[in-house]
This record gives sequence, structure tokens and C-alpha cells, in this order.
Amino acid sequence: MHPYPKPLPTPHERFTYNGFEVWVSSVDDKALPQYNEEYDELKGEATCWIPSKAGQAFSIWCQKKVSDEYGYRVQIFFDGQRVHKTSCLGSHIPLIQKYYKVRVSDDECRTFVFGSIELTDDDDYLHDGLQTVGEIKIVIDRIKPEATGARLTTSSTRVLPKPSKIHERSKKGLVHQINYGPAIRSKVIPYMHQPTQKYGTAATFIYRYRPLELLQANGIAPRASPVDGPLKIDTKVEVSDGEDAQIPEDILAKERALLAELEQVRIAKRAAIAKDKRPKNRIKSEVTYFTPGEIIDLTL
Repeated sequence: MHPYPKPLPTPHERFTYNGFEVWVSSVDDKALPQYNEEYDELKGEATCWIPSKAGQAFSIWCQKKVSDEYGYRVQIFFDGQRVHKTSCLGSHIPLIQKYYKVRVSDDECRTFVFGSIELTDDDDYLHDGLQTVGEIKIVIDRIKPEATGARLTTSSTRVLPKPSKIHERSKKGLVHQINYGPAIRSKVIPYMHQPTQKYGTAATFIYRYRPLELLQANGIAPRASPVDGPLKIDTKVEVSDGEDAQIPEDILAKERALLAELEQVRIAKRAAIAKDKRPKNRIKSEVTYFTPGEIIDLTL
């Protein structure tokens, strides 16, 4: 008897944890599905996986769901680097907050976008830390306003971090990183800055993002079900020498994931050729392929 695969749990669309509700949405404000949610009560962390697409804009949403004496501060980290910090006090506390852009000048902002990994064969990048690449982290602290020191100010501008370069032999299933959209006009609006005192961290939310095909190939995200009814198991084996042969969906998913990775390698190759066209001896690198049943290591 062959047991059927254990069904994956229905994905959620939001975290509700330690008094806060947090989610990530696509450009149309539709929440992205969250897979394989885990909670670490000792660390106060909630983690999950979400699907990403190169070139897709996204937003981060947060709302405080409990009433107490504290305001809160949100810090957002992309691939290990902090890109945003803001505080919510007074009447703003119960409101839903949306974060989707970062200010780069007094009159311009850039939106959050999933981008492709930049691969390199430069061995200087071989041992760079990859622990936080492919990760969105949201840290929420409890705060209270201080009695004095309030002043009128404007939002500070940020120098955006350069996209990470990753050695082609050490990317371990990484395909995307966070990038930024083209500059958009956005005037600075003065606001009253109130110094605050921190009273501990309420919660940390970690979203690990990968292409949907990789999540499906590794059993993290469920595969799409047929639209014409429930899944039926066909015990007949059909053999065909033409293009009408039936190919299992898991093989097709792995093929799509391989093609996505192959395209990244080709991009890196073209960039290397364009950068230096001088003839030189090259060492043939070992090319690895998926084999049936192989699992891509998404952990770092």
C-alpha cells in the first residue's frame, strides 16, 4: 500500500501575533499567501514563506490590534539592511499603516520591488554571508513619547543599498532579492517629531521569499488544483513517442525552476562578457542539474 502525500495546510494571508496584524501584498493590494508559518515564543518571532516574482512591486501593512498604554515603532529590513523606520503615536496607533516606498530625495521616492539576483564568478564573493538575503524582516517595538523635545521636521532621505552580488556556486536556491522601482514624485511633508523611549520588542515578523515554483518543488506551497473538479487518480499508464505524452506536474515545476535559474546564469554570463572581452583562459565550472526527487535547499 502506498500512502497518499500529506496535504499542506491552507495558506494564511496575514500574521496576527502579539497584538499586531501584519501582511505583505502585491501591487493590487492583494495579500500574498503565507506558507509554512512558524512561531518562536521565546524570541517573539513569526516566520513564513511567500511567493515572489521579479519586477513585482509589493507593500507591507501593519495594524495594532490591542489597546494599551504603548505606541509602537516599525523597522523594516530588506536582505539584512534597514531601509525604513517610523513611529506611531496618539491617534495614529489604531490605524492601518502601509509601507511601500522609501524617500531618496526631497521630492522623490522609490517603491519596493522584487528583483533578480545578480550572479558573479568573482571569488571575492564566494564567502560573503547569505544568511539574510531573500528575507524581509519587520521589527515592532513598544514605545512611549518623552515629555520634552518635540520639534517640526521632515522625513529623512536614504541612500539605497546596492544590489547584492552572489557567487554562482553559493546561491543555494536564491533567485530574487529586494530592488526598487523608478523614482516617483513625492513632496516632503513636514511633521512633528516626538522623541520616544523604547519598552521592549513586541514582535518580529520574518518573510522568506522565493519563486512559487521553488516553493512548490520543495513541498512548501501546494500545487495548483485542476479547475474542473477534484483531483482524480488515474492508474493507467500511457506511453507515447510524440508530444502528446503526459508529463507529471512535479517534473514540469522543477523544469520551470531550472529554467529560471538558467536564465540568471545566462544574465551573469552576458554581463561578464560585456565587462571584459579580452581573451583569457577560463576554467570550466561544474554545472549541476536537478535529478528526480532532488530538493533545493532553501535554508541558509
